[in-house]
Amino acid sequence: MSRTLLTLLLLATAQPAIAELYRWTDANGRVHFSDQAPPHQKAETLRKPLATSLGNSDEDNARLDRARHLSNAWQQEARRKESAELAAAEDKARRQARCAEMRGQLMAAEGRRVVVTKANGEHAYLDDSSRQQFVAAANRTIQENCE
Repeated sequence: MSRTLLTLLLLATAQPAIAELYRWTDANGRVHFSDQAPPHQKAETLRKPLATSLGNSDEDNARLDRARHLSNAWQQEARRKESAELAAAEDKARRQARCAEMRGQLMAAEGRRVVVTKANGEHAYLDDSSRQQFVAAANRTIQENCE
């Protein structure tokens, strides 16, 4: 998509260097502009062509090579930025999910006993000291992940 856009941009900027531009007023008094002179009517030439051929000289080829190089560099930078933005968005979503999870656990842990599941699948209550450590860890996680 961006390559097509760049090609169109290059063509749009190159076209004025090739075409003449005419201005004329019709029988109804309307002013017209075109790259073709009207038949059977006097027209003012606003711009004469600067060049009649492109790409035939070494200088034109060098310009085209520079344009291709710039286009490639621009595309690589755009891909890099897009990748960085995607990574930042994924990180933000991950942090927000972690934030919501820890806020929920903190609300559940404050003021009542906390039940944890052991490695063997059994449930156990945290004592007051362990619950306070859990609350402190949840607060640290919230500070790190919540904006």
